[in-house]
Amino acid sequence: MPFDIQQSSAVQLPGMPQTSITGKISPADGAEVVWVIGAIDSLKAPVALGSFSIQVKPGLYKLIVDAKEPLKDAVLDNLDVKENQVLDVGEIILQK
Repeated sequence: MPFDIQQSSAVQLPGMPQTSITGKISPADGAEVVWVIGAIDSLKAPVALGSFSIQVKPGLYKLIVDAKEPLKDAVLDNLDVKENQVLDVGEIILQK
């Protein structure tokens, strides 16, 4: 795999802007992890209580929700994240 896979473990300091992608998964227990794939790296973040947040560098990303069976994975393409922007993708409803 040509991507550098890392676990997201960013710490947000109070008052500092954060470049990240956030969202919610429905049903809340439908996935344990989401993947964010960019041009030079791939990151994964846990889904906790149906929500996720992952710190990224500015750029274009694809987000993949790794759904639990019998639900299907969900994919969001062309997520354009700007410097110091929290991109909220909203609620991702997983289908059977």
